[in-house]
Amino acid sequence: MLSFKNYELKPFGEFLANLQLKNKASRARSKLVQKIESKLQEYSNDQNEIIEKYGEHDDSGNLIRDGNGQVIWRDGKINEVNKALQELNEEQTYLNIDEYRPNIKFLTVALDSLDQEFSAQEATIYDRIMDILEEETKEKED
Repeated sequence: MLSFKNYELKPFGEFLANLQLKNKASRARSKLVQKIESKLQEYSNDQNEIIEKYGEHDDSGNLIRDGNGQVIWRDGKINEVNKALQELNEEQTYLNIDEYRPNIKFLTVALDSLDQEFSAQEATIYDRIMDILEEETKEKED
């Protein structure tokens, strides 16, 4: 079971999707990205629920937005909105990879063998993904 914070889903998915990988590592990456995209959709739905809960609505039930397209929050609710969204961002989300476990090791090895330079942000993402994958493969070898 891979564990991420909600806020990590989008950058991790984008990072993995843009890597040049071959064969089994590419297939494992594709399966992992699909799982990340599914969790990202759940995360987006949860964000929308919070926005709907705290946003001002017109008589038709539509969210009211300012001239810049930003949601207008109900009076006195901005702190609650920020707290709820921050808690959601920090929540752990879990990806069950049991059915793909044999190929995850190929992905881990391929990522470990990459010979490319990363920007500072990409390097941080790469390091975090490697930590997660290495922990997962280590747990199953023990």
